[in-house]
Amino acid sequence: GTSTHLNDQMETKAFKTVFGEEGAKKISISSTKPCHGHCLGATGAIEAAITALAVKDGFVPPTPNYNEPDLEVDASKGEVPLDTATGANVHRAAAVVGGVAKDGYYMHPPYKRGTGYTFMRWRLNLPEKPLTFHASIGKIDRSSTGDGTLYRVVVEDAAGVRHVVAEKQTCEHRWQDLVADLSPWKGQRVKFMLVSDPGPANNNYGDHSSWCDLRFDCIENQ
Repeated sequence: GTSTHLNDQMETKAFKTVFGEEGAKKISISSTKPCHGHCLGATGAIEAAITALAVKDGFVPPTPNYNEPDLEVDASKGEVPLDTATGANVHRAAAVVGGVAKDGYYMHPPYKRGTGYTFMRWRLNLPEKPLTFHASIGKIDRSSTGDGTLYRVVVEDAAGVRHVVAEKQTCEHRWQDLVADLSPWKGQRVKFMLVSDPGPANNNYGDHSSWCDLRFDCIENQ
Protein backbone atom coordinates (compact mmCIF):
# COMPACT_ATOMS: atom_id res chain seq x y z
CA GLY A 1 0.00 0.00 0.00
CA THR A 2 2.76 2.50 0.89
CA SER A 3 4.71 1.33 -2.18
CA THR A 4 8.05 0.79 -0.51
CA HIS A 5 10.02 -2.05 -2.05
CA LEU A 6 10.25 -4.09 1.17
CA ASN A 7 6.65 -3.42 2.19
CA ASP A 8 5.29 -4.57 -1.18
CA GLN A 9 7.34 -7.75 -0.97
CA MET A 10 6.06 -8.50 2.54
CA GLU A 11 2.43 -7.90 1.54
CA THR A 12 2.85 -10.20 -1.47
CA LYS A 13 4.42 -12.84 0.78
CA ALA A 14 1.43 -12.55 3.13
CA PHE A 15 -1.02 -13.14 0.26
CA LYS A 16 0.91 -16.23 -0.85
CA THR A 17 1.11 -17.56 2.72
CA VAL A 18 -2.64 -17.26 3.23
CA PHE A 19 -3.92 -18.22 -0.23
CA GLY A 20 -1.04 -20.26 -1.67
CA GLU A 21 1.10 -19.52 -4.73
CA GLU A 22 -1.66 -20.23 -7.29
CA GLY A 23 -4.47 -18.81 -5.18
CA ALA A 24 -2.68 -15.47 -4.79
CA LYS A 25 -2.34 -15.15 -8.56
CA LYS A 26 -6.13 -15.27 -8.94
CA ILE A 27 -6.75 -12.33 -6.59
CA SER A 28 -7.14 -8.84 -8.04
CA ILE A 29 -4.83 -6.47 -6.16
CA SER A 30 -4.47 -2.71 -6.50
CA SER A 31 -3.53 0.35 -4.43
CA THR A 32 -5.53 3.59 -4.30
CA LYS A 33 -2.99 5.57 -2.25
CA PRO A 34 -1.68 7.38 -5.37
CA CYS A 35 -5.21 8.87 -5.59
CA HIS A 36 -5.66 10.07 -1.99
CA GLY A 37 -2.18 9.89 -0.44
CA HIS A 38 -1.22 8.28 2.86
CA CYS A 39 -3.78 9.59 5.36
CA LEU A 40 -2.15 7.95 8.38
CA GLY A 41 -4.85 7.18 10.98
CA ALA A 42 -7.65 7.75 8.46
CA THR A 43 -6.20 5.31 5.94
CA GLY A 44 -8.03 2.24 7.26
CA ALA A 45 -11.43 3.92 7.11
CA ILE A 46 -10.84 5.34 3.62
CA GLU A 47 -9.63 2.06 2.17
CA ALA A 48 -12.44 0.13 3.88
CA ALA A 49 -14.95 2.46 2.21
CA ILE A 50 -13.24 2.06 -1.20
CA THR A 51 -13.20 -1.72 -0.80
CA ALA A 52 -16.91 -1.77 0.11
CA LEU A 53 -17.75 0.30 -2.98
CA ALA A 54 -15.56 -1.93 -5.17
CA VAL A 55 -17.38 -5.04 -3.95
CA LYS A 56 -20.77 -3.33 -4.32
CA ASP A 57 -20.13 -2.12 -7.89
CA GLY A 58 -18.01 -5.10 -8.97
CA PHE A 59 -14.83 -3.34 -10.09
CA VAL A 60 -11.14 -3.20 -9.20
CA PRO A 61 -9.84 0.36 -8.58
CA PRO A 62 -6.89 1.39 -10.78
CA THR A 63 -3.33 1.86 -9.53
CA PRO A 64 -2.20 5.26 -10.88
CA ASN A 65 1.49 5.72 -11.73
CA TYR A 66 2.08 1.95 -11.86
CA ASN A 67 4.51 1.84 -14.78
CA GLU A 68 7.16 -0.82 -14.16
CA PRO A 69 6.28 -4.23 -12.61
CA ASP A 70 8.45 -5.36 -9.70
CA LEU A 71 9.54 -8.90 -10.56
CA GLU A 72 9.69 -9.74 -6.85
CA VAL A 73 6.04 -8.71 -6.45
CA ASP A 74 4.49 -11.26 -8.79
CA ALA A 75 1.09 -12.07 -7.32
CA SER A 76 -0.55 -11.38 -10.68
CA LYS A 77 -0.40 -13.82 -13.54
CA GLY A 78 -1.00 -12.33 -16.98
CA GLU A 79 -3.85 -10.12 -15.78
CA VAL A 80 -2.96 -7.12 -13.64
CA PRO A 81 -4.92 -4.45 -11.77
CA LEU A 82 -6.21 -1.72 -14.05
CA ASP A 83 -3.43 0.74 -14.86
CA THR A 84 -4.77 3.90 -16.48
CA ALA A 85 -1.24 4.84 -17.57
CA THR A 86 -1.62 2.19 -20.29
CA GLY A 87 -4.78 3.87 -21.57
CA ALA A 88 -6.95 1.06 -20.19
CA ASN A 89 -10.22 2.16 -18.68
CA VAL A 90 -13.22 0.55 -16.98
CA HIS A 91 -15.94 2.53 -15.21
CA ARG A 92 -19.67 3.05 -14.83
CA ALA A 93 -20.92 5.47 -17.48
CA ALA A 94 -23.83 6.36 -19.70
CA ALA A 95 -23.11 5.89 -23.40
CA VAL A 96 -24.67 7.11 -26.64
CA VAL A 97 -24.57 4.49 -29.37
CA GLY A 98 -26.45 5.00 -32.62
CA GLY A 99 -28.01 8.10 -31.08
CA VAL A 100 -29.54 6.07 -28.22
CA ALA A 101 -28.32 6.71 -24.66
CA LYS A 102 -28.07 3.91 -22.10
CA ASP A 103 -26.54 3.54 -18.66
CA GLY A 104 -23.93 0.84 -18.15
CA TYR A 105 -20.19 0.26 -18.22
CA TYR A 106 -17.50 1.80 -20.41
CA MET A 107 -14.33 -0.10 -21.30
CA HIS A 108 -11.28 0.61 -23.45
CA PRO A 109 -8.37 -1.85 -23.86
CA PRO A 110 -4.82 -0.64 -23.14
CA TYR A 111 -3.06 1.06 -26.05
CA LYS A 112 0.06 2.66 -24.52
CA ARG A 113 3.24 0.58 -24.26
CA GLY A 114 1.53 -2.44 -25.81
CA THR A 115 -1.89 -3.99 -26.21
CA GLY A 116 -4.18 -6.21 -24.17
CA TYR A 117 -7.77 -6.41 -23.02
CA THR A 118 -9.88 -4.98 -20.22
CA PHE A 119 -12.45 -6.91 -18.23
CA MET A 120 -14.89 -6.88 -15.35
CA ARG A 121 -15.15 -9.97 -13.16
CA TRP A 122 -17.67 -11.14 -10.58
CA ARG A 123 -17.91 -14.24 -8.39
CA LEU A 124 -21.36 -15.74 -8.81
CA ASN A 125 -23.29 -18.51 -7.11
CA LEU A 126 -25.49 -19.66 -9.97
CA PRO A 127 -28.91 -21.08 -9.07
CA GLU A 128 -30.01 -24.62 -9.85
CA LYS A 129 -32.26 -23.27 -12.59
CA PRO A 130 -30.53 -22.70 -15.98
CA LEU A 131 -29.79 -19.08 -16.84
CA THR A 132 -28.93 -16.98 -19.85
CA PHE A 133 -27.02 -13.71 -19.70
CA HIS A 134 -28.05 -10.78 -21.87
CA ALA A 135 -26.28 -7.50 -22.68
CA SER A 136 -26.52 -4.63 -25.12
CA ILE A 137 -23.09 -3.90 -26.64
CA GLY A 138 -21.92 -1.12 -28.90
CA LYS A 139 -19.13 1.23 -29.95
CA ILE A 140 -19.67 4.75 -28.68
CA ASP A 141 -20.76 7.34 -31.25
CA ARG A 142 -17.99 9.38 -32.89
CA SER A 143 -15.35 6.78 -32.01
CA SER A 144 -13.24 5.44 -34.87
CA THR A 145 -14.61 2.22 -36.35
CA GLY A 146 -11.12 0.71 -36.71
CA ASP A 147 -11.38 -3.04 -37.17
CA GLY A 148 -13.98 -3.27 -34.40
CA THR A 149 -13.99 -4.36 -30.78
CA LEU A 150 -14.31 -7.99 -29.71
CA TYR A 151 -16.91 -8.35 -26.94
CA ARG A 152 -16.57 -11.60 -25.02
CA VAL A 153 -18.42 -13.33 -22.17
CA VAL A 154 -16.30 -15.81 -20.20
CA VAL A 155 -17.09 -18.28 -17.41
CA GLU A 156 -14.25 -19.57 -15.22
CA ASP A 157 -15.24 -22.80 -13.49
CA ALA A 158 -14.16 -24.06 -10.07
CA ALA A 159 -11.10 -25.74 -11.60
CA GLY A 160 -9.90 -22.42 -13.05
CA VAL A 161 -10.73 -23.40 -16.65
CA ARG A 162 -12.12 -20.55 -18.73
CA HIS A 163 -14.92 -21.02 -21.24
CA VAL A 164 -15.89 -18.43 -23.86
CA VAL A 165 -19.69 -18.61 -23.86
CA ALA A 166 -20.45 -15.72 -26.22
CA GLU A 167 -18.48 -13.30 -28.37
CA LYS A 168 -19.07 -10.78 -31.10
CA GLN A 169 -16.72 -8.44 -32.97
CA THR A 170 -18.29 -5.28 -34.33
CA CYS A 171 -17.22 -1.90 -35.68
CA GLU A 172 -20.76 -0.53 -35.94
CA HIS A 173 -22.15 2.37 -33.96
CA ARG A 174 -25.39 0.67 -32.98
CA TRP A 175 -26.64 -1.34 -30.02
CA GLN A 176 -26.52 -5.10 -30.53
CA ASP A 177 -27.64 -8.00 -28.35
CA LEU A 178 -25.15 -10.49 -26.91
CA VAL A 179 -26.57 -13.62 -25.27
CA ALA A 180 -24.71 -16.34 -23.35
CA ASP A 181 -26.03 -19.70 -22.15
CA LEU A 182 -24.91 -20.38 -18.56
CA SER A 183 -26.90 -23.58 -18.08
CA PRO A 184 -23.81 -25.88 -18.06
CA TRP A 185 -22.80 -24.28 -14.73
CA LYS A 186 -26.17 -24.22 -12.96
CA GLY A 187 -25.81 -24.68 -9.20
CA GLN A 188 -22.08 -23.90 -9.32
CA ARG A 189 -19.88 -21.10 -8.01
CA VAL A 190 -18.05 -19.47 -10.92
CA LYS A 191 -16.17 -16.37 -11.95
CA PHE A 192 -18.04 -14.41 -14.59
CA MET A 193 -16.17 -12.04 -16.92
CA LEU A 194 -17.09 -9.42 -19.49
CA VAL A 195 -14.15 -8.66 -21.78
CA SER A 196 -13.46 -5.87 -24.26
CA ASP A 197 -10.66 -7.04 -26.55
CA PRO A 198 -9.03 -5.27 -29.52
CA GLY A 199 -9.48 -8.43 -31.59
CA PRO A 200 -7.13 -10.87 -33.32
CA ALA A 201 -5.17 -8.10 -35.08
CA ASN A 202 -4.57 -6.27 -31.76
CA ASN A 203 -5.76 -3.04 -33.37
CA ASN A 204 -6.93 -1.05 -30.35
CA TYR A 205 -7.60 2.22 -32.18
CA GLY A 206 -11.01 3.64 -31.30
CA ASP A 207 -12.10 0.68 -29.13
CA HIS A 208 -14.49 2.76 -27.02
CA SER A 209 -16.87 -0.01 -25.98
CA SER A 210 -19.99 -0.04 -23.86
CA TRP A 211 -21.85 -2.80 -22.01
CA CYS A 212 -25.42 -1.94 -20.99
CA ASP A 213 -28.74 -3.56 -20.05
CA LEU A 214 -26.96 -6.40 -18.21
CA ARG A 215 -29.38 -9.04 -16.94
CA PHE A 216 -29.81 -12.75 -16.20
CA ASP A 217 -32.92 -14.62 -17.34
CA CYS A 218 -34.23 -18.00 -16.28
CA ILE A 219 -34.47 -20.17 -19.41
CA GLU A 220 -37.79 -21.60 -18.24
CA ASN A 221 -39.29 -18.10 -18.36
CA GLN A 222 -38.12 -17.20 -21.86
